[in-house]
Amino acid sequence: MKKLTEMSIKEAVIRTAFPAILSHLFIVAYEMVDLFWLDKLGYSEVFASLGAASFITWSLYSIMHVIIAGVTSYTSRYRGANNEEGYSLVTFEGFIYAAFLSFFITFVMHITHVHIFRIIGLTDGILTDAALYFRAINLGFVVLFLYTLVSSVLNAHGYTKSSMYLQLFMLILNGIFDPFLILGFGGFPVLGIAGAAWASVLARLIGLIAGVYLLFNKNLVNFKYFTKVLKMTHFAKIIKIGMPITLIHWIFAMVYPVITVFITKIGNMEALGALNICHKIEGVAYFIAVGFAVSSSTLGGQHYGARNYSQVGGAVNTTVLFCSIILGVISVLFVFVPEKLLGLIVSSPEIIFEGARYLRIIGYFEIFLGLEIVYEGGFTGLGKTYYPMIVSIPVTLFRIPLAYFFAFNLDMAETGLWWAISITTLLKGLLIGGLFLYKTHQKRFDNGFNDVLT
Repeated sequence: MKKLTEMSIKEAVIRTAFPAILSHLFIVAYEMVDLFWLDKLGYSEVFASLGAASFITWSLYSIMHVIIAGVTSYTSRYRGANNEEGYSLVTFEGFIYAAFLSFFITFVMHITHVHIFRIIGLTDGILTDAALYFRAINLGFVVLFLYTLVSSVLNAHGYTKSSMYLQLFMLILNGIFDPFLILGFGGFPVLGIAGAAWASVLARLIGLIAGVYLLFNKNLVNFKYFTKVLKMTHFAKIIKIGMPITLIHWIFAMVYPVITVFITKIGNMEALGALNICHKIEGVAYFIAVGFAVSSSTLGGQHYGARNYSQVGGAVNTTVLFCSIILGVISVLFVFVPEKLLGLIVSSPEIIFEGARYLRIIGYFEIFLGLEIVYEGGFTGLGKTYYPMIVSIPVTLFRIPLAYFFAFNLDMAETGLWWAISITTLLKGLLIGGLFLYKTHQKRFDNGFNDVLT
């Protein structure tokens, strides 16, 4: 494969971003398939249970970044520098750290998950279903973590197309498993909401095996360096890069259980179910941005590793431009035809009504979501994750009092929650984007990028 650093910026963005986008959109399709089959169970409360469980699961996914962000950053830079030992060793170390961390998370959450669901206000059948779904996901968390790591390593090397095909393969498997495990097709036991979780775990297990095969088949890891793993050469470096990104994503995710508390206090369970479904729909915009962030991280990191400092800013900014154009189109759909989008997934009129209100409000701000995520990816590729952290964490935490003020002090109820989410998205996009532009243009790139971003 032609090196990304030898391509034009536009060609490299297209080569890396669009397969990564498709790969992440397959995740959205993955979740939509789950919603389709869960809707066949015939009771709308299942979406509230799934939503509450998903917010907790999402917060756990965010902890993955303490390993994945650092592994991705160093892998892309070692790849740009043609350092086989470096990118092999950082991958091996990443696998070991990820396995230990995931087993620890599973142990802790097995003990505490029911208490957490009660704290956020779940009761009766909604609590029972949320716990059933989460237990299955929790038992398979090591599989989910390691699969995500494999996919990230492929992306960091520029093999976003291989990662895309791997995700498509899992989407097909999940679509096959769902009706058998959720509804009991073919004589299987009816597992209901837990069946959706087990289908996800089984599909990713097969994807993990296939992904590890790809790493060795494409010579992205070499076993001759495995003996050096015990030296833990990269542990501190990985954590240093990963911790700020983990804090960003964990706090972002943990805001939603608080929003769930506000919704249960308002007493509108349809709004909770609608929020979960709208997150799947908004996931189209989110994962498009994440796909472009993969490109900005990979290209920024590889140009950095190859010492092509003058190309770093241009690569990230070109990625942002592509992302903004596509998210602008999605914004139009969210604002003008949200009912039609929701109607493709669910049949409940109440959930469609509540969901349409959410999509219309957040639709005005999707471009700023893209700015936040793609520029964060650029910082990650350069190993400078501290900068998006100092912006994202305080603004994300501000979402909580702002949501409360709008919902209860101004009597805006659910609408106030949606406006708080949207306004803080606007602020993060502008501030993180502005910070990246400032930090990368305050000095000449050929003076050395370490001088620019320290």
